[in-house]
Amino acid sequence: MAFQRIGKLKLTVFFALAIFVRVPASAQDATDDAWVFRYTENTFSADAALDLRSLNERQAGEHGFVRLAPDGNSFVRGDGQPIRFWGVNAICKKFSAEQWRQQARWLAKIGVNMIRYSVALPSHATGAHIPDSNAEEIDTLWRAVAAMKAEGIYTAVIDYSVLTDYANVDRSDWDLPGYAFNPASAKDKKPNCPWAVMFFNSKLRDGFKSWLRDAYTRPNPYTGVALINEPAIVLNQLVTEDSLLWYTVNGLAPEQMRELSRQYGTWLKTRYGSLENARKQWLNVAIPEGKALIQDNFEAEIVGLYNIWEATRDGRRANGPMDPGKSQRLSDQIEFLADTMYGFYQDMGHFFHDELRGRSLVLCGNWRAADSVNMQDAERWTYSAGDMIAENHFFNGIHQGRDSGWRVQAGDRMVWRTALKPLELDDNPPYFMKQIAGRAAIVTSTAWVYPNLYQSEGPFLCAVYGSLAGLDGINWEGFSSQPEYDMQGVVPINPTTDFMLTWNCARPPIASSFPAAALAFRNGYIACGKPVVEEQCGFKAMWSGETPAISDHELPVSANDRHVDPLAFLVGPVLATYGGDPTESKVTDLLPYIDRQACRVKSNTGEIELDYKTGVCSVNAPRAQGAAGFLAQAGAIHLHDLDISSRDTYAAILAVPLDGQPIASSSRILIQIGTTVRPTGWSTRPTTWKTKQGVEISGEEVVSTGKAPWKIANTHASLVVHNSGITKCTALDPMGRRSLTVPIVREGDGLKFDAPPDCLYLLVE
Repeated sequence: MAFQRIGKLKLTVFFALAIFVRVPASAQDATDDAWVFRYTENTFSADAALDLRSLNERQAGEHGFVRLAPDGNSFVRGDGQPIRFWGVNAICKKFSAEQWRQQARWLAKIGVNMIRYSVALPSHATGAHIPDSNAEEIDTLWRAVAAMKAEGIYTAVIDYSVLTDYANVDRSDWDLPGYAFNPASAKDKKPNCPWAVMFFNSKLRDGFKSWLRDAYTRPNPYTGVALINEPAIVLNQLVTEDSLLWYTVNGLAPEQMRELSRQYGTWLKTRYGSLENARKQWLNVAIPEGKALIQDNFEAEIVGLYNIWEATRDGRRANGPMDPGKSQRLSDQIEFLADTMYGFYQDMGHFFHDELRGRSLVLCGNWRAADSVNMQDAERWTYSAGDMIAENHFFNGIHQGRDSGWRVQAGDRMVWRTALKPLELDDNPPYFMKQIAGRAAIVTSTAWVYPNLYQSEGPFLCAVYGSLAGLDGINWEGFSSQPEYDMQGVVPINPTTDFMLTWNCARPPIASSFPAAALAFRNGYIACGKPVVEEQCGFKAMWSGETPAISDHELPVSANDRHVDPLAFLVGPVLATYGGDPTESKVTDLLPYIDRQACRVKSNTGEIELDYKTGVCSVNAPRAQGAAGFLAQAGAIHLHDLDISSRDTYAAILAVPLDGQPIASSSRILIQIGTTVRPTGWSTRPTTWKTKQGVEISGEEVVSTGKAPWKIANTHASLVVHNSGITKCTALDPMGRRSLTVPIVREGDGLKFDAPPDCLYLLVE
């Protein structure tokens, strides 16, 4: 047995089909018990009682470059002070200078200290060659950095955007075989994009270096500082959502597939001494036609590659037990592809740090492998060539419709989903992350994707469990349409069709739930746990697709004593070391923390508890207390210094101090409340449908997407704050200004009050 255990662990068998939470129709279609979210342009007046701008530095990077802590597991500022990032993906390239200024100030106000900005560095000009850079795009990057820097907000730059608008740009002069698409002369030709080519094509890589040199070494005219010397740049992300271990490798143009296969042959000769020796190791197994991306041509030193699906669990099981020759051949292919990616990342890191002499951090990638369980460790190992690891990880329900990947419209079918009932999930929430020991870790993009009804839990849970896991950054998708809240909600696409975009988090209830969550996460109000899993992942097992002890994505299909209960992510950090000895892996006895009979999980810090039967998470730290979920079903909740009695079907309530003191002695306490949100007139009706496998699903069909303005479900909560020094409670409007004095009753050391129904924030002082 590979793991050292105090108690024997068994993994409950999970089903591939998720069971989702049904919501009473009254919570889905009626907006009568709700208030209208009205928001005018923020004046950022000094009388605002809630403004977190002071959390940020006077300007980003004023203490020097952000760097890794001595143990490599977290970030520190230039002066050595720890720093965490609560960020957003903001790509507002059409903003005016004033809109940039306004957005930066608003983001700082609600607790943001980092934006993630994607820039399309290659030139879009007709006749441009690969090394030519896009001056207009570089200028927008410079503007973004300057605007955010002024409000103490760091910028994480996504450097690799060769795919951006590729289909609409003339690349005929790039001399990139297989991808010379000219839209003006190919009306009916389906455009293709060079997915995965950067990893092995030296011409494209040299072009990438040229783009970086142009963008980073010239002075930013809006700050006077070249980006290479700009401490407001926290990190440079080399690649986003691309991988040789992902299905896009199957779509390489034939010319590029041949080059990759040629490099594979060279790699095999280094490994085995000759291609003939490699064939012997494979027991002369050849790839059958139909399963090959390219066939063997050993005389030309071109070695065939399997369709990447063959390396997944489904692919490996498809034809029964796999013969040893095919197994070894697949292992070699996965190792080669991972090694190629690692080499690319390592080379680009050396270029950035050693040739350009850049001092900001390098993030390699943030994607998933084709098998997010058995191949994800191989994918994540490639990122270890950089300074940290990351992942884009979104939380979805079921949403089926013609354009379900990006918009909601009448006729769509859906099932809402909550992360508060993890046994009902077919995938895990974003704070389930198996981290690399000695590497900082961030979620580069996340969302509780609309129209999921349970969006208010997102910031709450990411702050609570992200802190427990020791994550160093959380970034939210979709802050690009407006400088502040996206108030339109329903966007007209043509005179007869209205739809709602799915990826925008710049709306209530997510953005309005930022302040308390950001404050708790950034200031460390919730303790990081002790590691509960320290898995030593051997390279041989990684390449051969063995199921790891624990996965942060889909749950293992099979269950045996090797696998760790995935609820361990709710107990404490889960770490991996690549290339280690599996016999040295360690797993804490989880029995004191996970009670499957009672459906409860406690953190090893003693501050967090999840009742996943009811669907309620409570946090009970000295400086962060609250609960999220189906509060009416939970009854009264008694925390150290906060009592919650709620009749809300669903809500997230979080109390944090604004003065940094424990809630029991703080003189200024923020209480943040989030419920459910829908556009005016939104309506659904119950429906059922069958999957392709014949499984019946019960859900909802959208009758109307409604229209602006947004309506927020009323709050029905009574609260008691146990703090003898506080004397009053004030409701704040959405802009953080005092709007209503709330009646209070003194009960011993506690101050009791009812939250107004139309309230996002309460200030107790």
